[in-house]
Amino acid sequence: MPKLARCATLSPIDLTVKTNLEFNFVIDSVSQALLWVYLEDRVKKLYPFSLRGAQEVCSFLDDLSSSKLKLRAAAEENLMAAAALLNLTPESFLYTLLNVKEDPYAQFLYSIWA
Repeated sequence: MPKLARCATLSPIDLTVKTNLEFNFVIDSVSQALLWVYLEDRVKKLYPFSLRGAQEVCSFLDDLSSSKLKLRAAAEENLMAAAALLNLTPESFLYTLLNVKEDPYAQFLYSIWA
């Protein structure tokens, strides 16, 4: 398992204590690692869509269900474009993002970030 993927399986708090790195750096690293577990190197293609980690995925999924019509429309457009770029159906890509969001560490990171 690559080092980045191992980062996704550890508690951000434990990592902070064990490494003496700044907490914000650790949570950003874990967030990116969580998305990498699902998409590996393809995650780089998602940077222009503001999807670089699990935190951003959680925010993006909130935007997809927003009551703000312009925000929801922009998120839907990004979903379609990003799925096409990854050569996935929008439904398959959405399913992957929903799995990222359901990860307990992703939930934790989003709750302290939002």
